[in-house]
Amino acid sequence: RRIANRLNERDATLGKVTRFVALPHTEGCGVSAGSAETIYSRTVLGHLASPTVRFGLLLEHGCEKTHNDYFRNRLTEAGLDPNRFGWASVQLDGGIDSVVAKVEDWFAEILENAGELQYESAGPEALRLGLYASGSVSNEVAQSLAQITLAVANSGGTVVVPERAAVLSSPVYLEAVLGDRPVENTLAYGQAVPSGKPGLHVMEAPTDHWVETATGLGATGVEVMLAHVVGHPLQAHRMIPLVQASSDPETLEKYTEDLDVILEGDVSEWTKQMLEALSAVASREYVPKLFEAGNTDFQFTRGLLGVSM
Repeated sequence: RRIANRLNERDATLGKVTRFVALPHTEGCGVSAGSAETIYSRTVLGHLASPTVRFGLLLEHGCEKTHNDYFRNRLTEAGLDPNRFGWASVQLDGGIDSVVAKVEDWFAEILENAGELQYESAGPEALRLGLYASGSVSNEVAQSLAQITLAVANSGGTVVVPERAAVLSSPVYLEAVLGDRPVENTLAYGQAVPSGKPGLHVMEAPTDHWVETATGLGATGVEVMLAHVVGHPLQAHRMIPLVQASSDPETLEKYTEDLDVILEGDVSEWTKQMLEALSAVASREYVPKLFEAGNTDFQFTRGLLGVSM
């Protein structure tokens, strides 16, 4: 995080990337194994391969089980070229100060030799959306979220909904989106959406911990998230912006200043309001409030059976 902050403060992007993001976490050391290790490595790979990541570097301490060579092997197995990424080690590179300099030098060199970012117009077919709802979901909200899902998915875009999202308990949403088909997981936790398979996906969510869920969503390849919240607003993913909307009167009374979309008045306008907010974020015209304020977090799940010692 210190390195990312220094690079952002120095405006070291050179117009080749938009910002630097660190994903500090608690996993990797100790003797965790089995499903927890599989979940962890899969989710790391998903973030490295995310369409929002132009250049990535893996920083190890040096004593963890899932060290850099471990991830070189996992990248190769996943068909990703390890040479695309930077590699650094606190122990092997001589301590904190030395490794900070090495990482900063790596980004400086690779950005110096990179081409400028190219922008072009795109429609909903280009969206990769993570969709979530906390608390109770009214029929009106469910209908709007269903319309958003269909607008993106039917255009050729991608929508990923975690299996524990409240919206998947709404008959109105399920009827509009799935008809008489059952809800089935199409992605494991932290699994990237397979190439060439856009549309609606349901991601496994072993726990109901929102930050763990958001971390898994971030690995699927979504580039923006939308949540309808009832109760307190949610922490955003460190890398993926989260648009927060609410129509709940108590939530609006307490947290209006923290929300990005206030759903009041004409219900028929709610879908448009949320789609416009998503478009503004995807176009880098608007930054969600709590995301901009740094109210973010990142935490891997250990699944239902994972234990770390």
